Amino acid sequence: MRLETKELYPDNWQEISRACIDKYQHTCKDCNRTDYGEGVILTSHHRDYDPSNNDDDNLVCLCQGCHLRRQARDLAEATKFKDIYRLIRMGQLCFPGMKPKFPKRLTRVIEGKALATSRKTGRHAQPDSEQ
Repeated sequence: MRLETKELYPDNWQEISRACIDKYQHTCKDCNRTDYGEGVILTSHHRDYDPSNNDDDNLVCLCQGCHLRRQARDLAEATKFKDIYRLIRMGQLCFPGMKPKFPKRLTRVIEGKALATSRKTGRHAQPDSEQ
């Protein structure tokens, strides 16, 4: 638990975490390492990343290494989707049928063809082909 998020956890978090680790019989769900004499530190991971949601089905027992790997993987996925959403919101990425928000004229090379998007119509138009 990070100090900056400590207030988000309930006062009895240590008991909840210990119950989670006991439920998984002191074994990491991802790598099956135990904390019995192996120098492994087990933690309780919130699947939905909400420290206030301490339901049994939301908590899973992970060793520190697996906990960090899972958080890094999930953060990378979230960042990827956040970046895609940001590009769509900014009008820099447009799917068929979507109206870009701006700029007035957006030119992108997609599959070797330049597509122009008009702000007025919101439609993709093929540039005049040279004959």
